Amino acid sequence: MKKLPVTMALVVCAILFSSCKTTPTTSGPSDEELKNTELTPEGISGFVEQHSKTHGIKDDANYKQAFDSDLADVNVSIRALKSLESGDVKKAKKLLQTTMLLKFSFMPVFAEKFKMNAEQKTEYAALAKEVLNYYCEYKEELNPKLPTVQWGLRGLSQTLTDTNDLARLEQLMDSLYKSTASEKKK
Repeated sequence: MKKLPVTMALVVCAILFSSCKTTPTTSGPSDEELKNTELTPEGISGFVEQHSKTHGIKDDANYKQAFDSDLADVNVSIRALKSLESGDVKKAKKLLQTTMLLKFSFMPVFAEKFKMNAEQKTEYAALAKEVLNYYCEYKEELNPKLPTVQWGLRGLSQTLTDTNDLARLEQLMDSLYKSTASEKKK
């Protein structure tokens, strides 16, 4: 079995330890421990579990939630890939857009439940701006009647802080709702 390079092991451990409520001790895993970790999900998981026990770190990760999230992500991914392979790019985009809007709509709710560090705040703000840019460019693909679109746009409004971005979001929403109103008149 292939062994995990030390640098990669540190990254993986940092990601896995981030789900624990208790901060790991300052004495992290030794290079020897990391070198002997197998590069498999089981090997990495076993290493993290053993390291946590050794250092008295309580593992409060919600594995069911993580499993359910991964299950849903893989389900959407396989449907999108199959749509792309069959040439139905429109369906693939719709699947991915719906998933993105749905996930983004809950991010402000989750963000309130924990204290984000500066890096997370920066990444979150940049992602919100990227999502806004995408939907400004492809606004004709948004159906404001759909709850996922409404929730996603509300998620953006709760996340964006730059006044120019908020103004662009407001213009996007006005444009979407005006086009819906004009469709009703027809």
